Amino acid sequence: WLPHPTKLRVYVYELPEAISFRKPWHDVPFAASIRQPPSDRHQLLVHFAQAGRHSRGGQPGQLVHSHEDSAFEAASREFDRLVVPEGGPDNERLRFRGFPAYSLESIRMEREPCFRPEQDVAIPNYLERGWLGHLLDAYQYENGSLGIAQHKRRERPYLLYFNGYTKPDMAYSGGVRQGFLAMFGNMTRPDVIINKGGGAQQMLQARFCLCPLGYGWGIRVTQALHTGCVPVLVQDHVYPAFWDLVPYEQFSVRINRHNLHRIFDLLEAITPEQLEDLQQGLAKWHKHFVWHTDVGGLAYNNTVSSLHRRLTHMWTALFRAAS
Repeated sequence: WLPHPTKLRVYVYELPEAISFRKPWHDVPFAASIRQPPSDRHQLLVHFAQAGRHSRGGQPGQLVHSHEDSAFEAASREFDRLVVPEGGPDNERLRFRGFPAYSLESIRMEREPCFRPEQDVAIPNYLERGWLGHLLDAYQYENGSLGIAQHKRRERPYLLYFNGYTKPDMAYSGGVRQGFLAMFGNMTRPDVIINKGGGAQQMLQARFCLCPLGYGWGIRVTQALHTGCVPVLVQDHVYPAFWDLVPYEQFSVRINRHNLHRIFDLLEAITPEQLEDLQQGLAKWHKHFVWHTDVGGLAYNNTVSSLHRRLTHMWTALFRAAS
């Protein structure tokens, strides 16, 4: 008798913070990975990660060990059309309508293939317990918070909500925040909230919530699911949390950067019936992004399931081993 080779066992330990993280991290969720070290055991590592760029860079105090490095970061693949602006600097490129120009360095940072979907798992942000109260504002549960949910019928007068800062570095958010604010930052539509604060209370009043990247995956998708606001993902070439387990098309809208200038046309074209379907998708799948098990959160279960799936794939050679 031999134990099943893909049975997953999880041993939890923590490295001292002085060893594992000497650099402050913000706006980045965790990522997990199964690795094949030079032994007979696979390693599972969980740590902070960025989306679409390495964090090695020779920064003092940062880890550069191959198993603990930022190899869990979200991948961006080969790029689209690059157009040199007339009279523009040789080291800048216009890529998307309405966006500022990208430096060649920001493009290089975006294309580094760090996330390996055959062995890496992106997992959602952990929100403090104060956010659990918003679940009751957004959803109607049968038999308490552990029961089947329905999207609560409440007034949502705002079409789109976004609140967040940006940076000149176009590697930050893949340029999405910079492009969005350049095109719409001064919009005066009464049914659109852009950088007017409000947080969860405004998200509870919005039908759609813009969810761009930061340097990492960002926290907004998880917040949108906690408030019943349909996430609008503008995250080209990035694998979102639990992409292999949950059907994002049932509860979110995805727009690429080429179409960001049309975002309001695209959202307004969604019919009330289609919106209702997306909202019911939120009710069905939001618990998969909740970590608190006492209210039925399934994020831990999803993490284990997704890791076990990768262990099976590695053991059966479904994917090539990462180099």
